[in-house]
Amino acid sequence: MKTIKCVSVTVRSVIDNTENGLPVGDPERTVIAAVGSLSDEDGVLTVRYAEEGEDGQRTDVTLVKREGGVILSRRGSVVVDLVFEEGEECRTVYSVPPYKFDMTVNTKKIRSTLCGSGGELQLIYDMNVGGQEKRVRLHLSVTE
Repeated sequence: MKTIKCVSVTVRSVIDNTENGLPVGDPERTVIAAVGSLSDEDGVLTVRYAEEGEDGQRTDVTLVKREGGVILSRRGSVVVDLVFEEGEECRTVYSVPPYKFDMTVNTKKIRSTLCGSGGELQLIYDMNVGGQEKRVRLHLSVTE
């Protein structure tokens, strides 16, 4: 049975530029608060929300938490599909229309208490976008 709830979503991220795996310069810190939805269908949790960029452009975000990993899709000012599985590499294309960049994500850690009533999700991963190396720590909190 599928249940859908209206939720508050808070996303906190810290992005470090890296060289040879070590941080370089000041980290980029972002906090996003949004209203969205949480659905639970047979243990597959889906969180949907929209981000409003500084330029006023909207990006729709869909995060699917399933056994073994997380799928993150972004559509709008940024277009990308990412698969996070601990210890695995995901190769994809990061698109900021009209530009496209090769992107590689190596998932270091996934921690989740996300369930049908909310919870938290933490992702730590290394990414390389167009030759730029970064370490990302993302924390998503979902509350009814």
